[in-house]
Order: sequence, then C-alpha cells, then structure tokens
Amino acid sequence: MAIRISGMISGMDTDAMVKELVSAYQTKTDKYKKAQTKLEWKQDAWKELNSKIYKLYTNMFNRTLSSNYNKKKTVSSDESKASVVAANGSVIGTQKLKIKSLATSGYLTGAELGGGTKGFTSDSTLGELGISDKTSIDVTIGGKRETIELDSSMKVRDLVKEFSDKGLVASFDEKNQRFFVSSKNSGKDGDFEITGTQNAAGSSDALKALGFVSNLTGAKVQKKVYGGNVTGETKLSDIIDKFESDSSSSLGINGDINFKVTVGGVSTDVKLNKDMTVDEMLEELKKTNLSVDFDEENQSFSVSGGSISATDENSTKMLELLGFNKATSTSKLSDLGVTSDTTINVKVDGKTTKVELKADMTISQMLEELNKAGIAGSFDQATQRFSISSKTNGDFDISATGDAGSTETLKALGFIAGNGESPVKTGPVKIEGQDAEIELNGATFRSNTNSFSINGLTITAKAETAENETITLSTDTDVDAVYDSIKEFIKEYNELIKEMDTLYNAKSAKGYEPLTDEEKDSMSDTEVEKWETKIKDSLLRRDGTLSSVITIMKTAMQKSFTINGETLSLSSFGIETGGYFDTGENEKGMYHIDGDPDDSTTKGNADKLKTMIASDPDKVASFFSQLSKNLYDELGKKMSSTTLSSAFTVYNDKQMKTEYDNYTKTIKKWEDYVSEQEDKWYKKFSAMETALAKLQSSTSALSGLLGS
Repeated sequence: MAIRISGMISGMDTDAMVKELVSAYQTKTDKYKKAQTKLEWKQDAWKELNSKIYKLYTNMFNRTLSSNYNKKKTVSSDESKASVVAANGSVIGTQKLKIKSLATSGYLTGAELGGGTKGFTSDSTLGELGISDKTSIDVTIGGKRETIELDSSMKVRDLVKEFSDKGLVASFDEKNQRFFVSSKNSGKDGDFEITGTQNAAGSSDALKALGFVSNLTGAKVQKKVYGGNVTGETKLSDIIDKFESDSSSSLGINGDINFKVTVGGVSTDVKLNKDMTVDEMLEELKKTNLSVDFDEENQSFSVSGGSISATDENSTKMLELLGFNKATSTSKLSDLGVTSDTTINVKVDGKTTKVELKADMTISQMLEELNKAGIAGSFDQATQRFSISSKTNGDFDISATGDAGSTETLKALGFIAGNGESPVKTGPVKIEGQDAEIELNGATFRSNTNSFSINGLTITAKAETAENETITLSTDTDVDAVYDSIKEFIKEYNELIKEMDTLYNAKSAKGYEPLTDEEKDSMSDTEVEKWETKIKDSLLRRDGTLSSVITIMKTAMQKSFTINGETLSLSSFGIETGGYFDTGENEKGMYHIDGDPDDSTTKGNADKLKTMIASDPDKVASFFSQLSKNLYDELGKKMSSTTLSSAFTVYNDKQMKTEYDNYTKTIKKWEDYVSEQEDKWYKKFSAMETALAKLQSSTSALSGLLGS
C-alpha cells in the first residue's frame, strides 16, 4: 500500500475526507462481505445437520432387515459347562446337549534340566546341557515330520526358534529350567511329537539332555515279613515255624539272635531270642535310639535314623525272614509283597501291552518282561528303587489291568503310590491334543476348538458332562433386545426431529447482521459472541429445504402397513406423539413408547410394545422393517444428487458454493472500485496541495520584493 502524506499545506484531514467520499462504496462492499459470512455460517449449519440426517439414513438400512427385530437368546441350564449365543435365525425351542470331550492343544512340559540347579539361560549352549556331538531330533505335526539339526554350539534360544519355525509355540523358562512346547492349533490334527531321528547317533541322548524323555523313579520297595498275618503279638518262633513248615526244611536257628544296630556311627549289639514277640523285639531295638516300627497292614518294618545288620548265621536268616535286609536283583517279587500272579498294562508311544508277572519271578526276570514291552528298567539296590524309561524315547505309562492283585502288585513294586512314598515321574509331561466332541439332540459333532456353530447356535464347550448328564438349551425371542432396538430407533428419530423443529422455529434475528472488524472493535468479546450466536441460531428459521425434510420424515413415520390382513401403525404398538397441549416447545413431533420407564410422559401406561414382541414377534418384525424401509427410501430420494445438490445431501450445497464464489468475485470487484476511488480523490487533494504550495511560494517571493 502506498504511503500518502497530505494536508500539510492546506491543513485539512485529507484521510477523513477521502474515507467519507468513498463511504457509500465501502458500505456496499461491507454489505456483500456480511452476506457472504452469513452464507458461510449457513453452510456450516447445514453440514452439521446433514451429517446427522445421513447417520439416521445409514442406520435405517440395518433396520430395514427383519432380522434386526428377530433377535433370539438361548439359555444354558449349566453355564459352567456350556455357553450359547443364538443368531437371529436360530430355531425357537429346547435342545439337549452333552459335552463328550473338550478340545485341547498338544502341550509338552519338559523335564527340569540339570535337576534345576545349574542355572541354564537362553544363551546357554546345547553343549552345556550335555549334547556333545552333532545330531538331530524330529518334530512331527499333523503327520508331517521335519528334522531339527543340533550341535553343541547351538544356543537354547536358537533351538526355541527352530521349534517355532517348524510350527510350534516354544519357550525356555529360566526360572523353572524347563522347555515348554505346545501346538499352535488345538485339536487332534494340531498335535505333535518330538522324537529321536532314526539311526542318528546321539539323538536319544539329546532328547534326554533336553528333558524330552520320560523316566519313572519308583517308590522305595519294602520287603515283607515272611508268612503274612504277623502282628505285634506274634513270636519270632512263629515266623520261623511258618517258613520251615512251608519249605519242609529247617533253618537251624538255635539260641540267641544277635543284631548289630548302627546309629550315628555308633554300633550296638542287640541280643534277642526267638521266643520274643515282634513288639518285644521292637522295644529292644529302640533302646539304641533307632527309629523302627511295624506296619501290620503292609506287613513290613520301617527303619530310619540308622541300620540293622547281622552278626552271625542265625541273625542273617532272621533278617531275611523279617524283611530287614535289602532286596537284590535275585529277590523274588513275593519278597516285595506280590502275593499272586497277575497282569499289568504297559503303554509305550500309544501302544498298550499286557505283561504277566508271577509272584516267584525274580526282579531281574520282571525287568526282562518289561523290556520286551518297550521299557528300559533297572533296580538300584542302594536306594531300593526301580528306575524306568521308554526304550523309544517316547512317553510311557504303567497301569493296573483290573485283574485281581494287579493294583496291589504295582504298589508293592513302587510303580504307583501306596508303599510309603509316591513314585516320581521325571522328564516331560505331555498333554495329547484332542478334538472337542458334543452331542446335540442325539447327533454327534466334532471340532478342533471348543466352539461349535450349529443351526444358528454358537456353542462354547467349557467342561465335560457326566455320563448321564444332559444340558438343556432353551431358545426364545429376546424380548428385551428387540425392545431396546426399537427404542433406540425412536430415540434417534426424536433427537433429530426435535433439533430440526428447533432450528425451523427459531426466533427471528431481524436487524442482526455479521459484524465488520471496525464494529467488533467497538464491542466486548462477550457482546460479539452473543451477537453472532443470535444470528447463527436463526440461520435455518423458516427454511424451505428444512421444512421439506421435516415433512418427509414425519409423513414416513405416520404411514400404516397391512400385515396378514391387519392395518398397523406406530400407535398399534403403543407408540404415539404427545398431545398438543401436553408437550413442550418443538417436541410435538417426538414419539413416546407406552410403559417406557425412561419416559416420564408414558411410563405409567401399559407396555403394549413388549407384550406384542413376546406374543407375535413376526408381526413386530414385519411392521418395523417396513416402516424403516419407507423412511430409508424417502430420505434416499431427498438425498439424491441434483444440479443443485451433491449425493447424500439434503440441502443445495452446490448452489450455496456457487453463491459463495460469486460473493467472493463481487467483493473483490467492489474492493477494487473503492481503491480506485480512493486513489482518484487522493490525486485531486495532492494536486490541490501542490497548487497551494506554489501559491505560497509566489506570495513569499512577492513579499520579499516589496520589502515586507
């Protein structure tokens, strides 16, 4: 902008005079600017309202579907075992369900590495775990076998990654010193196995080092007193006589029986005689501070805190009869309490073999029989325990068959709990992956997950049912869900129709126009805000386009439909607008549902809508889907694209944009004209100042000549 300096000679306020001279043109410019600002505000108001109308329109599409009003719910008689979600198309009625099995993922908990004391980490090498050479192991998932190459330099974290790359979920728990491996997918097809690679040197040892091979350390075996039926009152001579009678031979035990008892490194000779009872013998032994007792039920002695040994031939024979001496590989199973021949089950890698055990069989002979069934076993004389593992490096189990004496035999051998200590199974614990199986109305269904989708029902199995247990699934119309859906529709409509009526019936803002910058400067911020709010609130007052949208919506909601020969409207369902004198300003177009607890106007009326949903859900669904479609279609017509409006727009946005652009051009034209007029007048005043300056100069010269 040029810098103008004027009035210096004339002394006149040239700027004020120029401003006054062009004020008529500036007023014209401001008029167009105010009109454009008002149009911009109106555009914003319509954009905001149009977005709400469009939201109702899009929501109406889902409401046109009868399924929106055909909601079902299913109740399970035992939610702890089965939960059910009903789809809208599910059949109403009662169904019977049994949960036969749950889907599980294959899961392997590895053995505690190094007894849990060595502190291996993810950075430890396999060499540190005990794998000294290159070897390999196999991973089989869903029947597909892949090989993992191992060597001593490989780190634990690298092995975990190898498992993951092969399709497993694997980790190493440094705190518990164990590998954890599981299937990515539940079900039988997702199960897996980790086995040794056939003919690969060191493969078996690698599995053991990684804790993937099962072993059983049996409970400590206890030799029995000969003959059975021994009590605390039984004399030692009775036990001798029983043996001699059964074997038809004499033991030759004569005179005293001398035992050596060692406690805390101190040995004491204990003198007994065969006429003593068992209780009297125990009394003498306890005098040495030895802890010793007799278990009549198991017919065996327990000794702790020391040991008992023989001093001569007589005492050696007596220790044998009393079961104080340790079992050896040549001891018979009968010495351990196996009283009769029986059969046990040996399961290795899923294959079960029956193994016959005889009472007069030695421990060595029994281990040979187990070996034939795929079990590698040994007996540790020092600890009096059996150690068992699978020959194939897979999982195994030893169990009773149900034959007479089968369970008691396993207890006597320490293969199951019952001999004072429980056996300890070390190595991995493997949970087999299996499919879920349910029986619905007598038909069997299987899934690799615990979720089943059957005829509109989504059933989630949580726990197996007992053999004769049945869960009842009761499906019916979800009255509350349908009611809430209709209530939400009415609420959304009411909020929008009230807002539109409020905008249409707004108070007039006659005499209010947008403010110029100069006008704003003369007012406070609060005064400006109130002034502009007054205008904005009235922008859509008596707007013809708004009136047409209101009419379309109200007319659509008043329409009736014939269903099965019966003409129905919203009032048929207890949904009506309020009375003219009973409703507030701009609320006369709003609907109220009889019995709605959230509506103070009608909450005391009978709940007609819920009653009809419960008694005839199909009628309700048909009516409201047709009503929604009618409103959807009518709004769709109004929102169609024209030369004046864009698609999905109820107002003439294209026309408004054109008007706004025209205002911009007009304002620019008038601003340019005002600038031209200002320049014209400034030039004239400048010429006047120049002339006055010349006149002043001439006058001064003349005065000088005249000597004044």
